[in-house]
Amino acid sequence: MPLEPNTFESKWIKFLPLLLILVLYSGLSLHHASIANTNYTLADQSAFFNYAKNFHDLGLDFESGRNRMPLYPFILNIFYSDDIETLAHRAQWFNCLFTSAFFLVLFPWLTRRLGYLESLCFITILLSTIFIYASAYMKCENLFFLIHFITVIYSAELLFNKRIHSLFILGILFSVGYFLKASMVLMIGLWTSASLVLFFKNLKNTPFSKKDFCFCFLPFITFFCIASPYLLENKKLYGTYFYNISSAHCFWMESWNEVCNYIAKNGSLSELAKQNTPNLPSAQLYFSTHSFNEMFLKLFLGAKRVIRGYIQEPSFKHILFWSCSTLLLVFHWIKMSFNPIQFFKKNSFLILYLCIGFSATSWFIPIGRGNRFIINYMIPFLFLMIHAYKYSDTSKSKTLKYSIYISLFIAVFDFLYLFTSPSYYSTFHGN
Repeated sequence: MPLEPNTFESKWIKFLPLLLILVLYSGLSLHHASIANTNYTLADQSAFFNYAKNFHDLGLDFESGRNRMPLYPFILNIFYSDDIETLAHRAQWFNCLFTSAFFLVLFPWLTRRLGYLESLCFITILLSTIFIYASAYMKCENLFFLIHFITVIYSAELLFNKRIHSLFILGILFSVGYFLKASMVLMIGLWTSASLVLFFKNLKNTPFSKKDFCFCFLPFITFFCIASPYLLENKKLYGTYFYNISSAHCFWMESWNEVCNYIAKNGSLSELAKQNTPNLPSAQLYFSTHSFNEMFLKLFLGAKRVIRGYIQEPSFKHILFWSCSTLLLVFHWIKMSFNPIQFFKKNSFLILYLCIGFSATSWFIPIGRGNRFIINYMIPFLFLMIHAYKYSDTSKSKTLKYSIYISLFIAVFDFLYLFTSPSYYSTFHGN
């Protein structure tokens, strides 16, 4: 009688390549940080240091300016030091360890959705082209990229398959993401709206259910309960629950110079908002003073700027590769008379969110310079590109069958190149 393979050992053996990749990433990330990030006053790092210092000195009584969110400074406060260089080094170690632990825990979840080799490829691409650079900076982007990615994919899945415990988890993810960056409000609003639209659409075939209706709001209610102290303080001080300087004011200005000039002339935007100052930059004022053509032109020029800036990123070649491969996949579908509607229907929420996110980034790019905003959306986009292959019979196409191996080779080559040229860094550079 043949012996059955040791399932436990075989499962752990599958983790060995990932562990090797994570060790490689950790070493290169910390080495890159020591070379590329030596001025800790650049790229908002000093602002996060001052936020953490105020947390340390004043505790939770500290009232922030409602620009940067409080979670990352609160984490910095756990291993706080009065010396900015020491705190930056500790933050780099934390970013690196958190990223490694995140992908280690997430790996089984990813393999169930993408496959084993595809998941290795996905993680290797992200580590070698984004997180090696993001981890070098004392900023919230490294954590937010990860939390945002898992929240986006998880929420897209739950939209069509709601389970009560999963909806509570989604609400917690909404809260964590929101306390890292206020832009998580976009996902919260879109998911709740899409869930309601889907609910009323299903009423044509099923009777009204109070439970299903409540499920539409459960993640938002969970989020609101967790974030209520912060949201209620916003309401008390600024008149709105989700007040944030960037979304309330800066988003509706034309350039970063305009923002700086306005603040220099009139004072802090948050203080002006407290005093209920009339004619503050806002959505209402912007729509009343700009034509549709002006808004369309701003969006179009912003999109060109976003694409041009991202092409300079090392990770772009991987996105380009997967985009071209997916284009070949579409031709393969047409040739084989395979209907791709199933893929677009199942991923409609994710595709819609990425389109809205790209539009918001294009609009905001004159204010929020750098590529960190679009990178945030490119991570779930890459996941979507790889996920598309599950809807095709790759055994009938050599191009599709071996594309995953080629992409994995490119990602590993990035690591090897960083070994030979450790001073190499991308245009992300903390911006």
